[in-house]
Amino acid sequence: FQLDKSALIILTVTYFKEQQLNNDQSGVVLNISTVMPQFYMGTIVAGSQKRQKRFSCRISNYPRLLYGIQPLFPKTDNAWWRIYMIRTRMFGQKLVESIFNSLMLSDQNETNIEVISGDIFLRPGDYLIIECAPSLESSCKFLIYYKYKNIQLKDFIEIDHTCQNNDYPNLFESIPSRTLFETEQLQSSVSSMDTTKISFLIGILLFATWISIIFGCVIMRRARGLVNYRTEPSSPISTQSTKPNFVQRRPANDQNEQQRLIAAGDRTAQLDIEHMGLMS
Repeated sequence: FQLDKSALIILTVTYFKEQQLNNDQSGVVLNISTVMPQFYMGTIVAGSQKRQKRFSCRISNYPRLLYGIQPLFPKTDNAWWRIYMIRTRMFGQKLVESIFNSLMLSDQNETNIEVISGDIFLRPGDYLIIECAPSLESSCKFLIYYKYKNIQLKDFIEIDHTCQNNDYPNLFESIPSRTLFETEQLQSSVSSMDTTKISFLIGILLFATWISIIFGCVIMRRARGLVNYRTEPSSPISTQSTKPNFVQRRPANDQNEQQRLIAAGDRTAQLDIEHMGLMS
């Protein structure tokens, strides 16, 4: 890391289960897999699945991943630098912890300083911050690497081991050319876009089907209401238009009275029909 305009260096690490490279992936992949709680194993893979080189530091089945920090500039009297840890805990609580302060060094002329502490252990959500004096902004360079603390379960003897197979130049020599990497990225992005389009079209089709079903139900209910409304007035008219029963029970010799009653009934039925027409 080298500071340009800012006076801070912030390092964060994302932990995930170890996975293999796919055919359409290339570049440098850092895999950190969990063995036990708070015990991790790291592996760097450069290249692709067909042409890859693995830089591994697996020294035991129970390693603990630590980080080493070494300044790459000489110690001066007026320049200082500090290391902080910001730890994220439950409910979003953040704890600021001081790891190292260069002002605490006893030997002011010491140049080969290496900071490796059990406190420099990043969990998900934690941050490592390095702060330098303003006079060191142009030359504030640090080497941050990772180490393993091997725990022997039988003797309970802790032994520090540094990764020996992570060769810095060879790591970048194993990376494919930029053009090949860009074409692979393009192919993967096109495939992801096709999948997204298909999912979007399926969602639109389901939504349109749902809307059409709702509209069909509404139209059917309206149609049933109109049919019921038109058929209801027919029954009273038919009952009222029929001739009264008592007219048929009159004696046959009383023809004048019978004709008068029939005329009155017809007139009443006609008035009822006109009244129903006005109401409708």
